[in-house]
Amino acid sequence: AEVILLFFLPVVCSLKLLRYFESFRLLIDACRNSVPALPVLVYTMSVITLLSSSAIYLVESRDNIPSMPHALWLALVTVTTVGYGDFAPKSTAGYVVVSILSCVSVLFLGLPVGIIGHEFKACWESRSRVLLMTRV
Repeated sequence: AEVILLFFLPVVCSLKLLRYFESFRLLIDACRNSVPALPVLVYTMSVITLLSSSAIYLVESRDNIPSMPHALWLALVTVTTVGYGDFAPKSTAGYVVVSILSCVSVLFLGLPVGIIGHEFKACWESRSRVLLMTRV
């Protein structure tokens, strides 16, 4: 109980301040409006991750990438640009696959930012109507 009060109470109090920022409602509306486009992006990114993990598994030696889940882990860590370093390619073909995956994933992960940004711009342009509806 003490931990909840010590760590979560300040967070809850900070979140309660958001109700005084009317423009925060615009960001929530922009995220809500862009939700229908996101499942397609998640599906496409999962297909890219699965295909690249298969390619990594095929081109790397078994002493480096011992199983398909290890290849999937390397692909997932590369896609999310975390790069833990526990698995890394050692062959030239592995470096090529991982480099292409890294470039593709950085470009692809920029798409949701653009979609949400476009929706925020649309919400910002109609902000007087949206804010009026929330006040009523």
